Formats: sequence, C-alpha cells, structure tokens
Amino acid sequence: MTETAVTRLEHDHGPPLAFNELSLDRWQIRFLQAYAETGGIRAAVRKAKISHVYHYRWMKECADYSLAYNIAREQYGDLAEGAIRERGIHGFLKPLSYKGKLTGDKVREYSDQLALAVIKALKPEYRDGTQIAIGPAKIEIEIIQAQPSGSESIAIDVSADKIGK
Repeated sequence: MTETAVTRLEHDHGPPLAFNELSLDRWQIRFLQAYAETGGIRAAVRKAKISHVYHYRWMKECADYSLAYNIAREQYGDLAEGAIRERGIHGFLKPLSYKGKLTGDKVREYSDQLALAVIKALKPEYRDGTQIAIGPAKIEIEIIQAQPSGSESIAIDVSADKIGK
C-alpha cells in the first residue's frame, strides 16, 4: 500500500468528491468509494475487500485520508437526506396485493415520520421543546423525585455577569 495517487473519488449517486488535491493510495480510494455508497464501515470493508484495521490506522496516521473520509461521510449523509425527503414528501410506490397476491398495481404511500423529520430540520418551530434564548436568562428546573416526598423546584441564574469570561 505504498503506491499513492492524486485522484477524485467517483460516486454513482452524484458528482465526484473533490479529492483531486489529496494524496491517497488505491486501497484508500477503494474503501472511500465503498463507504460513500454504503454509509457503513462494516459494509465498506466487505465491499472494498480490506480489513477494518486499515481504515482506523489511516484515520490516525493520514490527514488526507481523514479529510477524504469526512467528505465521503457528508456525501452519504446528503444521499440519505435525499432519500428521506423523497419518501416523506413525495412518497414511494408500493406494490398492491389482494389476498396475499400481487395485483400488478402500485399505490403511492407517504411516511409521516419522515415528513415530520424533514420539517423539523427545516423549521425550528416544529422541533420538540427546543428553545434557544440568547442573553441573560433565568432557568427554572423542576426535580421530580421517585420518593413520595414530592417534587421541588430550584432556580438557576445564568446572568451574563455570573458566567465566566
């Protein structure tokens, strides 16, 4: 694995990853291509026919490989995000069956959970109980105990003058 090459990582699901400035050997490229397609280290090492030990060694010892891996990971994340949007917003065709047999027809189904995940990612007001306050604030925390003694409330002051600078 001493041979190095300046290359671009090709991927079936989009433009090549910008690795033209990185020095990677052919085994690293092979693994990164597999990772960009599968999104998992276990699946990528099987597909690239290398040991996972190399991946972890390269991550520690090769800055170019580490950068390339992060780019491949982002690209797979974009691919997964696209699939989530497609299934949640545009739906997917599902074969229709009657009495356990396929009819040859298809019905479009949508995933409410995936659609909700998309909207939560795009619009903060749809996120579960997430509120971000900037500046001095007073936060009240309720501690609920399992014992029959009940619960108690405490207030924590996070004013700007009390936060370390």
